[in-house]
Amino acid sequence: MVNCDYGEMCAFAHSEEEIAIDLLHNIEPKSADFYMFYFKTVWCPWSEDHDKESCVYAHNWQDLRRKPHVYDYQKDLCPHWEIENFIRTYSDGCQNEYRCSFSHGWKEQ
Repeated sequence: MVNCDYGEMCAFAHSEEEIAIDLLHNIEPKSADFYMFYFKTVWCPWSEDHDKESCVYAHNWQDLRRKPHVYDYQKDLCPHWEIENFIRTYSDGCQNEYRCSFSHGWKEQ
């Protein structure tokens, strides 16, 4: 670990080796499998302003996808999933959250 004022209590990564999430931007090539299994399945690690339209990471709950190889859901859209209004928590979008057996949004479909 890099010499840090927070020591072992630090919640930040100081290098890519310390990052605990999938680094989607490093996965090459961006194949059909990438878009099926990884695209928008991890929160964006970048704190600076950037082009969110072309970013492979999720930026809000409606942008986030559950990994289809981890969560079992069907292609039919969830009747509870909020598509009209911005949701602040995942349970605001669907009370069943990750356990829901339906798709949450068009990206999961």
